[in-house]
Amino acid sequence: MNTMQISIITRLIIILISLFFITSCGSAEKEYAKLLEKTARGEKIDTAGLYMALLKAFSFTSHKSDKIFFTKNLVLLSGGDEPEVIYPLNITLNADDSIEENISHAGLNSKYVLLGNNKGFCVFNDDGDPVAIYKSGTKERIDAIAMQNENVVFLSGNRLYEFNISSRQTRPFITGDFSSPSKKFFRAFIHSEEKYSALITGIAGSYYISVYDTLNGSLRMKNIESSTFDFSIKGSNLYYLRGGAGSWSVSKYDLLSKNRTKIRQISSLENFVITESGFISVSDGRGRIENFAGEKALLPEEWVVKGSCRSILLVEYKSRLYLIEFDTLMQRLREISNAEKQS
Repeated sequence: MNTMQISIITRLIIILISLFFITSCGSAEKEYAKLLEKTARGEKIDTAGLYMALLKAFSFTSHKSDKIFFTKNLVLLSGGDEPEVIYPLNITLNADDSIEENISHAGLNSKYVLLGNNKGFCVFNDDGDPVAIYKSGTKERIDAIAMQNENVVFLSGNRLYEFNISSRQTRPFITGDFSSPSKKFFRAFIHSEEKYSALITGIAGSYYISVYDTLNGSLRMKNIESSTFDFSIKGSNLYYLRGGAGSWSVSKYDLLSKNRTKIRQISSLENFVITESGFISVSDGRGRIENFAGEKALLPEEWVVKGSCRSILLVEYKSRLYLIEFDTLMQRLREISNAEKQS
């Protein structure tokens, strides 16, 4: 099959995809399909309008940027009558203003939602009602929190503790010191998945990641060095960035075999976001999306990827945050790129 035949087939595929959206989908999808088809035919279009149509058609929700609080564990919508978890579950929380206005930590599992800051935390059941509150002592500071079965795991004084929701009792969770590379000032976060949870501590390009079993709390790996505050866990694999200026590498660490694999070398980097499906890298002011299979696409210059939560990206455009699946965004951006090549 020659190049011309491939080009014709690719164009036909794009047109067929467009026809599918036009005949079977809602208005946002139809607008996207119409603009995509025009692009493939070489017609001049408003490119910004095409990307706006993509976000409207394939994001499952969007809100004003200043109304969203998110971590790797959940996305929270505030500013209404009551705060609402909008991803990965939908739960309206019966929380008073003092909690909503001072959130710096958050987590959840299938039964509970957890909100807090360095002074304490509140646990809500899956109906959104508060069921337990913990307030830190005078000299105690809470640096990170996460749900673990019927307990809240939290980092304080470089040590991990667990607070039982029913008994209201606190005890050491995993023995040992979890200091960051910087002993004075640092950030900390616990990302909790069904099988494994991970604690990251550090600041300014120097971090430690430690992983423990979510169900029984056994420590699987301690103090693996990371270059960014962002990382992701999928199954038994930890995805993160290592190395230094001019020589970073996106890496995968297998928690079972304890083998590390280099996925991608990066020489220039201004910002970095990683998910369980792939990563976003920004260099020379331009963002790129790449999955772990090596497929790539460019991001529109006007977009800012603020972060990720599990499998979704939070894309900011014109003061709104759009929540869109990583794989969906990759697919649509490559679809647009292919259409442009055919024009």
